[in-house]
Amino acid sequence: MGPHSTGKTTLARAIKGHYGDSIHILEETARGVLKAKGYKREDIETGKCFQMQVDILKAQFSAENSIFAKHGAEVHFISDRAGIDPILYTMKYCPGEDAWKELCELEEWKLLATRYRETEHSIVILIEPTPEFMKDDGTRKLPTSFQEWLAFNEMYKTFLTNQNIPFKTIGPECLELQSRVEKVVNWVNGPSLILEVLATL
Repeated sequence: MGPHSTGKTTLARAIKGHYGDSIHILEETARGVLKAKGYKREDIETGKCFQMQVDILKAQFSAENSIFAKHGAEVHFISDRAGIDPILYTMKYCPGEDAWKELCELEEWKLLATRYRETEHSIVILIEPTPEFMKDDGTRKLPTSFQEWLAFNEMYKTFLTNQNIPFKTIGPECLELQSRVEKVVNWVNGPSLILEVLATL
């Protein structure tokens, strides 16, 4: 989870490669929502912004539940994105200071937040901005500067803290992909017995 173009998808797929068939991967849901609903990335700055983020959050909820329904409650999976992301994009881009609070009142978010707080079953990882990775992904609005990107990242940290969602971070101190994979594997294999892995990258 985190601002776009920070290496989340690359890391998610590398972790899947490490674990093989013992873990499932939930690809980013936002791209599918944009395609299915006919949204364009320019809509992030229009009146469509709020509904787009609602649709993305509900799609994330549905996708996570589908994994459990298909593979059972003990399934291990890694998610490219999380229900947290559309709330932060609402906070940053949608008109109205309190629009994001409406997403936090959705039943889908309340259930996702409970899941993310359960550290015995979930690991929430914030992938932080790195100058080397700043590029146009063709889907989301590119920040005007690296400083804007960093400020967005701080919004993530503040939100997670205020929501009492424990999280770990990977940032510019760990650039090499294999080192990032090893860091995640070490967290998964840490002192706590983790029965389910939801790494929201």
